[in-house]
Amino acid sequence: MASNPDRRTAALAIAATLLSAVAWWFGSSLQPLWWAAWLAPLPLLVVSTRLRARWAAVATLLAFAGGSLNQWHYLVDTLGLPPLTMATVAATIAAAMTAVVLLFRALALRGRPLAAAFAAPLAGTGLAWL
Repeated sequence: MASNPDRRTAALAIAATLLSAVAWWFGSSLQPLWWAAWLAPLPLLVVSTRLRARWAAVATLLAFAGGSLNQWHYLVDTLGLPPLTMATVAATIAAAMTAVVLLFRALALRGRPLAAAFAAPLAGTGLAWL
């Protein structure tokens, strides 16, 4: 049976995953809310230092893969993009954001909060341009 701190941590991880997924869903749509895309990683960054690296990675992968599926109907059903291609795009975005969150987590846990604060937006922007 899980203890109360474990349940609280799990609840925080689930809430952060859902908040980030919803923000990414609306921030990366065909008519995106730019501020939602900017804020999407924030819940995961906040809880990443309280989670094991594995669970921070899983939460980030789920949030960004799920949020990236907002264009499935348009790209697959309307334009005819192969589903595997759309799934690959969603997985690539999720993997890139997972790297950003894990970089932030590693720097923050090593007592480098300023580096962590700058690393997340710089790495996210760099990966987006890549």
